[in-house]
Order: sequence, then structure tokens, then C-alpha cells
Amino acid sequence: MHSPKNHTWWLYIIFILWLIIGSFLTFYWIWNTSNNQVQKNITNYSVRQSWLNFINPLLECELQDDGERQKYIPFEKVTIKRIKDEVLSLHPEINVGIYVRNLNNGPWFGINENEAYSPASLMKIPVLMTYLKWIELDPTILSKKIFLDEIEQSTELHFPPSKSLENKKEYLIKELLEEMIIYSDNKSQQVLVKNIPIDLYIKINKDLGIFIPDENTPENFLSVKDVATFFRILYNASYLDRESSEYALWLLSKVNFDKWLRVWVPNNITISHKFGERGYYDENWKYIRQLHDCWIIYYEKYPYLACIVTKWDNFDTNAKIIQDTSRIIFEEISKAFPEH
Repeated sequence: MHSPKNHTWWLYIIFILWLIIGSFLTFYWIWNTSNNQVQKNITNYSVRQSWLNFINPLLECELQDDGERQKYIPFEKVTIKRIKDEVLSLHPEINVGIYVRNLNNGPWFGINENEAYSPASLMKIPVLMTYLKWIELDPTILSKKIFLDEIEQSTELHFPPSKSLENKKEYLIKELLEEMIIYSDNKSQQVLVKNIPIDLYIKINKDLGIFIPDENTPENFLSVKDVATFFRILYNASYLDRESSEYALWLLSKVNFDKWLRVWVPNNITISHKFGERGYYDENWKYIRQLHDCWIIYYEKYPYLACIVTKWDNFDTNAKIIQDTSRIIFEEISKAFPEH
């Protein structure tokens, strides 16, 4: 006859086995459910972080090469046709480069997007990015001062800055950066470039795919697609950190120049942009005028980047082309993606 003690021992064994098997089955169920949910999340995964004010950082690398036209753009054909019919056909003698890109998932289209132009004041953006990278490495840089020596503002600008810094005064680097971008002040740019650590400046330009112009550099060395890259990098926060990228695009949203695109885009839609102008004599001693503008338009239904560069001998004609082209682009996007 078995004693009660022996029965208790077997009950303990059965209880322990039940706990082990039950724990295993529970763990397996939780793991399987969780794994299925993870797979589901990956399928529905958005590659971008939720909207910040000015940036929309990439959370993973874009898988397709930029050269592969990722997609279908519903308004592309009609937009290109309208630009050619309503703008370019009226000015066949003028060189125009256009680049338009959806900033959410990368589809783009262009016209003469690889032809080289002089970026002019658009080169202020790499200067800004160099300083912001430097500030990331040493935050005290932002509060340091630079003495502004006797520097003359160009008198040949068709669109001169509405204000300029005074010579023989000290300015915070932060002030110089803001004057350079907001008012496109050439004095600020010159003194900032003069005080950049040259190794860092060379590295930033190399990383951005551009080289530092010198006396041997041709006037035209960047395409409209190249220039658009500056804005994409800031929007994606893929080179500078998020705080620096946000600050850069905030500065660009304060640019003191409300011509062209702002005429067509409602004031409630934020725009971060930079324009540039350049005048010079070509190899035949013909005076050439280049005028450009690049924008990020924070249109809620379809945030996009648009760059238009022009080259001809008349700034007013160049400006008209930029204005009319930007209007057509915004009209077609608004029609394809109405706000209401």
C-alpha cells in the first residue's frame, strides 16, 4: 500500500511539469503573436518620422537609386506640356533647368535637370551647413564673434539685400548665418567663408558632391538637380542632425524675398527657399545673367521640392520664367491634390 507521502511527491512532479509545459506554450503564443504583429508593422512601416516643423527625417535608407524614376506622378505629363507650351516656347533662346520632387516618397521629374549653371547665392547653403556641422562638433561656436572688416557689398545685384551688416563691427556667428540666409548678404558669406576651418569646408563640399570654386572653376559647375540635393538633405535630416536641419530650414523659411512663387502660394503654406543671381561675361564677352530659385513647399497634401534655374541676358525675363513656371507647377499639384 502506497503512503500519502508518495502520492504528494508525484503530485509535485505533475505540477512542476504542468508549469513548464504551460509556460512554454504561453511563451510560444506570445512570441508568435508578437512576431506576426512585427511582420505586419514592417509591411505597413512608414520610412519617415512623424512630421516636425520643417524636417521629415528618413528612418531608413531609400532603397531605390535616385536615377530610377520611382513612381507615377499623376500631374507630370500635363505639367511638362504646360511649361513647354506656355513658357519655354515663348523664350526658346533662354536656357532653363527644372527639377520637381515629391518629398514624401521620392518621385521626381525634370527638364534639362543635368545642364550645368552657376549656383550663385545658392552656395550660401553649403556654407550654412558647414557651420552647423561645426557647431554640432563644438556648440560654443554659435556664440563666438567675428570681426567684419572693410567688405563692400556688390552694387551690381539686380535683387540687392534689403539690409546689410556694418563694417568694422563684431558679430556673433549666429547673426552672420542669419544675415547670410535671410537677407542673402554677401558680406556675411565672405567673412564666414574666411573663418571656416578649411578641412571641414572641403569635407562638407565633397560629401555634398561639389567642389570649392576657385579662379580656375568654370562659371557653370552645378546642375539644378545638384542644387536640389542641398534641400533634400536638410529635409531628410540625413547629414546634419535633426536640430541643425530644422534650424537651417527655419532660416530658409525666413528669407526676405517674397517674389515669384509666393505670389501664387497662399500665405498659410510655409515655404523654405533660397534664390541666387549671377552676372558675368562669357568667352565671347557677352554679358550673361543667371537667376535661380529653389523651394520646399510644405503643401499638406503633397509636400514638394521645386528648383528652377535660368540663364539669359535679361534678369526680368529670367524672373518671368521662374514666376510662370512655379505657378504652373503649383496649379497642377493643387488640382491633383486639392486641399478640400
